[in-house]
Amino acid sequence: MKKFILLITMLITSTVFFASEEAPVMKFWVFSDIHSYAREFELALNDAWNTTPGYDALILNGDVVDLGQIEDYDKVFEVLNRAKDSKTVPEKIEFNIGNHEYYYSYGTGPHGRKYTDILQGRYLEYSNRETFWNVFGMNGIGFISLGSEVTYNKYDNPSTVSAKISDEQLEWFKTQVKEYSGYGRPTFVFLHQPLDNTVYFSKYYRGNVDKDSGIKKVLQEYPNMFYISSHSHETFYTGGNYYQDDSGYTCVDSASVARTASTSESGNHDQTILENTGQTLLVEVYVDKVVFRGRDFIRECWCENGEKTIKLK
Repeated sequence: MKKFILLITMLITSTVFFASEEAPVMKFWVFSDIHSYAREFELALNDAWNTTPGYDALILNGDVVDLGQIEDYDKVFEVLNRAKDSKTVPEKIEFNIGNHEYYYSYGTGPHGRKYTDILQGRYLEYSNRETFWNVFGMNGIGFISLGSEVTYNKYDNPSTVSAKISDEQLEWFKTQVKEYSGYGRPTFVFLHQPLDNTVYFSKYYRGNVDKDSGIKKVLQEYPNMFYISSHSHETFYTGGNYYQDDSGYTCVDSASVARTASTSESGNHDQTILENTGQTLLVEVYVDKVVFRGRDFIRECWCENGEKTIKLK
């Protein structure tokens, strides 16, 4: 009975998905690495609504706050709540965890479990989540968010930046991908950290996700898979924010709202912060393709080298 209901649901949503070949099925924006910069966040929100009024969803893909302190969250949520009151953001807003949500303070080194518990609880409260991973469907399309379960903890994961994904979360991920993939639809997967040797930044900064190979294996098994990461702050202007694997899946780096940067090829973790720029990512889903467009909301223009179109199979 459960399988029958699922089939009927998928057939209904397929009708919605294939309703028109000319207009986008949906539009959504990805913002990342806001780092508690309230002014820039508000500019980005206003620009997105003015550019695509009535868009369907907003994904905040980690490092929304610079530190996991209440005052950092309050800065950002004051802006977001003001936009909600003025109805200039969509109802669907997804807040994923990054590495900075795990930072209690700077200069103290990896902390212990006490602070990890405080920071995790704070994130779950503000994101209105029960877990660090989540899924929702819209127009028959799956939006799957993964999230590090700890970082910057001297007992569990002393790395200040990498994502730690449990076996439980990986198995859940496999189940969700299997459920949503099919019928020519795309499936969008979000994690703050990029997969190694995919987008430009990840060729020089490696070890970003401890379940790297496991996630890649899942992405390789299904068509029309899109993995959207952040973390790097890498500007769209350099043209390295898109990667298409030989197996078919696509990786996209969403740049950053605050402190957009350009990564050096030296491999010495050198980045140059760009002046007078802040960038976001617009995703337009059509019946036969997905179009990604990097946006510079400070300059109010689309980014050179920031557009990519992927045909659906």
